[in-house]
Amino acid sequence: MISTRHDLRHRESGPGSIRVDDLDLSGRVRSALAQMGIRDLRALAGLTETQLLRSPNLGRKSLLEVKAMLAEFGLCLGMAFDEEGEAPAAVAIGRGRHELSDFLEDCRRRACGWYREVAARGCPSAHNLLGYMHQLGIGTQRDLAQARHHYLAAARMGYSLAIYNLGLLAMEEVGATAQA
Repeated sequence: MISTRHDLRHRESGPGSIRVDDLDLSGRVRSALAQMGIRDLRALAGLTETQLLRSPNLGRKSLLEVKAMLAEFGLCLGMAFDEEGEAPAAVAIGRGRHELSDFLEDCRRRACGWYREVAARGCPSAHNLLGYMHQLGIGTQRDLAQARHHYLAAARMGYSLAIYNLGLLAMEEVGATAQA
């Protein structure tokens, strides 16, 4: 069984090609994914929460199990892969540049560029991160309309954190209106 991305060192083809049967998932989840025709991590990461929850055999607890497993490989639900599987790598690079570069504005701009590139490929987590950066003006101009645009794009792809961030953005906008 493969339980973490560290086990990938022995695999040449990357996480997308790992079979669901090889993962350390409960039998119920593995069986439900097989019934849905999901055979590998690439197919699993391409699904949204809504798509998974439509399966009669998967509930919230199973969803959490799947999300935790994907996170071990640096993946998330709703992630779009290109032919070479570059989208997850680009998000990881962007996230690393963002988190490790609090004092370097140039790196923040570069991180924003990575997120834009991956968001254009349909990655909801990249849209969510772009929304965050626009909301706070990190690596780009503070632009609440752009923040809303990216949060909405991610939310439409089933990325639940984006829905939460939309709520926070709305509260910020209401607070700003009340102060004006």
